[in-house]
Amino acid sequence: MKLKRIYIEISNICNIQCSFCPVVDRDNQIMSVEQFKHVVSQAAPLANEVCLHLMGEPLAHPKFADILTACDEVGVKVQITTNGLLLAKQESLLLSHKCIRQINFSLQSYKDNFPHKELSGYLTPLMDFTRELHEARPEVYINFRMWNVGTKSDNEEIFELVERYYQTEIK
Repeated sequence: MKLKRIYIEISNICNIQCSFCPVVDRDNQIMSVEQFKHVVSQAAPLANEVCLHLMGEPLAHPKFADILTACDEVGVKVQITTNGLLLAKQESLLLSHKCIRQINFSLQSYKDNFPHKELSGYLTPLMDFTRELHEARPEVYINFRMWNVGTKSDNEEIFELVERYYQTEIK
């Protein structure tokens, strides 16, 4: 019997600090590609997918392309959780690697770190990317994650932008 997923923290370094994430009380570390290849080759036979997320921002890994190539080579599916702020830098990789199975965007991270900035400037490029990804690879799951911290109005602006962009209604 295989595990559904195994989490691999390729870095504990994040480009922002969200209130809903615990403070990392460890030295900043980035997993080398060689170490990742070793770990993912051990994980691949044991799980259906690997999740490149725990405390760090996976898209910030300086060898992210090599990490995805290693996943392609061992034939393991990948789930990524990201705040999306570095999406433009990694967009072509995420569109082209067949190992990508799911991308989770933590939308609350933007409002949490940049409460006075325009949300649409952050969210529209993410939605443009998801539309392009869906057209190129409709089998890839895309999740927009939000925390329910308080009242419904905490997420109202996100809901409105998503509803308008996708011409749908969120209930």
